[in-house]
Amino acid sequence: ASGGGGGASGVCAVCLGILQVSTAPWTAAPKDGDDAVSRASERVLEINALSVIVQRAVDRGHAPESARIEVILPAATATRERAYAAARAARNADDVGGSDDDVLPTASRGIMSIDSVLRMLLAPELERALGCPVDGARDGYALTLKYKYGDDARDTAFLNAVELSMSKQERQERRGFGAWNAKKRKRGGDKHLSHLSSPEDPFAEEFDVARRLFNDATRKLANEQYVLDKMKHHTAVPPEAPRMRARCVVEAHHKPTHVGGWYMKLDRGVPQSPWVDRATGKRIGRGSVVEAIENVVLKRLGSAGAKFNSSGREDIDVRMLGAGRPFAIQAHDPKTLKLSPSDYAEMEREINENSRHTGVQVRGLCASAKEKYHEVGMNAGENEKEKSYTALVRISRPALDADLALIASQSRLVIQQSTPTRVAHRRADLVRPRTIVSMSTDRVPGSPDTFLLHLRTQAGTYIKEFVHGDQGRTTPSLGTLLDCKADILQLDVTEIDDEWNP
Repeated sequence: ASGGGGGASGVCAVCLGILQVSTAPWTAAPKDGDDAVSRASERVLEINALSVIVQRAVDRGHAPESARIEVILPAATATRERAYAAARAARNADDVGGSDDDVLPTASRGIMSIDSVLRMLLAPELERALGCPVDGARDGYALTLKYKYGDDARDTAFLNAVELSMSKQERQERRGFGAWNAKKRKRGGDKHLSHLSSPEDPFAEEFDVARRLFNDATRKLANEQYVLDKMKHHTAVPPEAPRMRARCVVEAHHKPTHVGGWYMKLDRGVPQSPWVDRATGKRIGRGSVVEAIENVVLKRLGSAGAKFNSSGREDIDVRMLGAGRPFAIQAHDPKTLKLSPSDYAEMEREINENSRHTGVQVRGLCASAKEKYHEVGMNAGENEKEKSYTALVRISRPALDADLALIASQSRLVIQQSTPTRVAHRRADLVRPRTIVSMSTDRVPGSPDTFLLHLRTQAGTYIKEFVHGDQGRTTPSLGTLLDCKADILQLDVTEIDDEWNP
């Protein structure tokens, strides 16, 4: 469709050049060299051929099992399409001797939408390049084309006076959208860990905003009587030639995949997740459990980032022994999906071979599911779980046989624990009842004041505080039971009662 006025030469007044592209077959471009670097650095593209879009998808490196194409148009295409329909309706009215009221303009009547045409043209070449069907399935891989038009706000300004009819729920959702995105918890929330942060979909907010602008425009334009009465006073009918053509942001993204298993932390001084001193920016501890596992898993999946979930966590100076702690990884935007059991076994071997440096081993590494990822971190039933520990304890006097007998005699001892002093700055100060299910001891040869304390407790029990009492914030404590001072020198988690399976 051509319109009046001087604009960009030959650019369609309705589609803004989006459909004015070459449909020549795609041929693969070199993966290396200056051209490849230049392609990767450009985000907003001038699309003069469908092959440019296909090449961007190929450059992103995904190997999906199926694909869908999403097109997000500038709102101006909706107003221009409606203006063109209004002009066409007026011509038809003149031809039949009627009035404008007899032929209200419905732009979509009998006409394929711009996005539908673009998807139809693009799908065959994308299927050939990616080697998978473009079936529109909403799960998995999406190639999103978000078109930008420099005069979008100018072309749609007249719609600002139109009130959008919204339900109460929609208004509440819109008010909460920005705040929700700002508050989303993600690893690396401070500047020192920002390089470790990985949102599930880095483009979601950007695309949601663009999608909403277009949808709002189409909803406002749905009032055809308003269009008939007001459009001619606010915009050119038929639409004038655009001053520029639309440009495009092309992004490919795959939904997360999930990996699960159990980890053992064999060395002390290793935090579960990366730990940084906020004041200095210096790392605390030696690496982390998360990095030891993700460095191998994400490399194999071709994923740039992930979220890590586990059934609790141990302190940096505590080892995780026995059968290990359940964990699951949500790997974001994976490029490789088809991993065999032998691939997972190989990753497990690599992680375990690295343990002499990382102090971390895993077992049972395998493909998991989104539901399993969320289940491993759920608190439901957490207090009913039990955990076993071994602690190296020293008291302020020699340990008597009567002391060890008293310890062993305790069964289902209920203690009252206030939030420990060491974590009170980040947790609510509450008193929580916890149960020490059973205890036993072993003497340490040559150390009369030291012994190994074996405990089985309700999950959520602070073992260190149970031993030393935390200045009276845990009662009773081991110290009060023995009527002496008690301190914990070392602590190991030896068993976690958790039936979760990846």
